[in-house]
This record gives sequence, structure tokens and C-alpha cells, in this order.
Amino acid sequence: MQAFSAALGLGSGLFGMGSGLRSMPNGPGISPMMSVIAGGQQQFAYQQEANAESQQSTFALQDSLLQAAQNDYNVQKVKAEQDAQYAVSGVNISGSPLAVMTETQMLGDQVSNQIRQRGQLESMLYSEQGLQYLRQGSAAAFSGIADAMNYNYQYQLQKAEATNSAIGAGISGIGAAAGALSGAKGLGGSIGSLFSGFGAGGSQSRSISGMSLPNAPSYNMGI
Repeated sequence: MQAFSAALGLGSGLFGMGSGLRSMPNGPGISPMMSVIAGGQQQFAYQQEANAESQQSTFALQDSLLQAAQNDYNVQKVKAEQDAQYAVSGVNISGSPLAVMTETQMLGDQVSNQIRQRGQLESMLYSEQGLQYLRQGSAAAFSGIADAMNYNYQYQLQKAEATNSAIGAGISGIGAAAGALSGAKGLGGSIGSLFSGFGAGGSQSRSISGMSLPNAPSYNMGI
């Protein structure tokens, strides 16, 4: 009868150990890889937006320079027409006529400067938006890597817990078998109590720095 109980306890312990090992996770799966890929895809999308903003910045600056150059040309054309009109009418280009032509040049320069300044401002705004997209892309890539690391950490934690549970079940079964064979008292009973106590402790866990470890066995020699 005692041999049967011992075999039953040992078998139960081995079965528990096997169940614990079978429940151990095979690996973190594809989640870490998918996190990294998703982060890379987001970064690529932000990079495309940044490139578009950079092109807009260049276009805004070049377009303002072209408009300013066109305005300068128009001003010179107006001044030439004024000069020709004064010459045909026999008016000496001095005094009021000269002041008119000077004012024409001054107003034209002001318009050209305003066009250039507006182009520079638009170019700066596009460039800043492009930098913002680049920063967001870097953040997305980093987030994907961080998520992958977290998935791997969770896998390692589950693996440690499953290992501890399997070991605890096996030791508990060995303790039960030894206790059944040893009888109620004596040195053999002490050995059974020792293994049973250790197995019971193994089924519980304590946490050290985020890792589950078996509790220390409780020694009771029963003498």
C-alpha cells in the first residue's frame, strides 16, 4: 500500500513537472518583429513627408527669387518708359521728373524685398515642418524597438515562472513518495517531510528584481 502511494505521489510529481514544462512558452513569437517593422514603416512614411516639405521649402525660395527678379525687371521697364516720355516732351530730367523716377525705383525695390522675405519665411516654415516629421519618424522607430524589447522581457519572465512551477511540482511529488515509503515517524519520515516541505515551497515563489525564484526549503528533521 505504501509502495502504491509512493508511486502515485512520484507519478503525480512527474506529471506536474511535465505539465509545467509543456506550458512553458516556446518563444516571444512574431510580436517583437512586427513591432520593429511597424516602427520602421511609420518612420519611412514620416521620411516621405519630410522630403515633400523639403521640396516645398526649396520651391518657395526659388519662386520668391523669380518673382522678385520679375518685379525688378518691371521697375526698370517703367523707368525706361518714363525717361523716354520725358525725352520726347523735351523735359529736362531733373527736379520733379528725376524725383518721380527715383520714387519708382524705391517702390520697386521695396516690393522686391518683400517678395524675397516672404519666400524666405515660407521656406523656413516648410523646413521646420520637415524636421518635425523626421523627429516623429525617429520616435516611431524607437517605440517599435522598445515594444519588441518589452515583448522579449515578458517572454523571459513567463519562461522563468513556468520553470519554477515545474521544478516545484517535481520536488513536491518526490517528497510525497519519500514520505509514503518512510512511514509516519523516524528518519525516513524526516526525509519525507524534508522533500515535501521543499516541494511545497517550490510551488510558491518569491520575486527578486522582477524574477520568480523558489522559496528556500523548511528543514524539519522530526526528531
